[in-house]
Amino acid sequence: MRKSSAFTLIELLVVIAIIAILASMLLPALNQARQRAFAANCQANQRSVIQGLLFYADDAKGIIPFWNNYDNYTWSMFLVRNNWGARPGAFYELPYKTITCPGMPRQVSTYNSATGMYGMLHLTGDGDMTAYNARKAEIGNFILGQWGSTGSKYEYFLTGRMKKPSSIGLIFDSVLVTGTNQGLGYSFVTNKKLDWAGNPAVYRLHGSRANVAFADGHVSSLDAPGLGQLAIPMDGVTVDSGYAWYK
Repeated sequence: MRKSSAFTLIELLVVIAIIAILASMLLPALNQARQRAFAANCQANQRSVIQGLLFYADDAKGIIPFWNNYDNYTWSMFLVRNNWGARPGAFYELPYKTITCPGMPRQVSTYNSATGMYGMLHLTGDGDMTAYNARKAEIGNFILGQWGSTGSKYEYFLTGRMKKPSSIGLIFDSVLVTGTNQGLGYSFVTNKKLDWAGNPAVYRLHGSRANVAFADGHVSSLDAPGLGQLAIPMDGVTVDSGYAWYK
């Protein structure tokens, strides 16, 4: 009599259990690989952003704009394709996805010129100018800005005055820590905790590290001590328990 080759119920359950165990062992490794891919893509995006800003500066007498209240532009509106009609076509035709981190847990579907993107260094209006003023002789007097409750507001970075562009971080992984847009990137970061809704900050999204694009065009992944060693140290913000942003 021929013996049946079909699985018994016990054998089937054993096979399922083995598959589940293998899956539980492999999934963390796959997730880590996915996060490394996000970090690499993020660095590529930031490299495109900083190169676009430097190309802009070459055509604009060495000026990288953060904000121009006369036109009501943020920095991204000088670079992004289909940029809310701010210009008749953006200057350097970057797609919106290039100015956003692909690994952000929360994403926006449409470009709105302020949220969902990388953050540019912003000191004149909301940051702590003390660290910058103390190091002007060493790193250069490269920030031109006016910020107040009334009148025009603007902030520009003058590349020709930068003495140490390789240590000046300009574009960062960013996040809004509070408010209705919590978890989205934001158009700027500062070197201190802000006292208004949103509290934009550097976001150490990639394995407790943040990607940073520098004024000389290179991009690095920095941990908390590395962020504190920048020409303008990002060491004045405090920690929100929901995010791995810099302390």
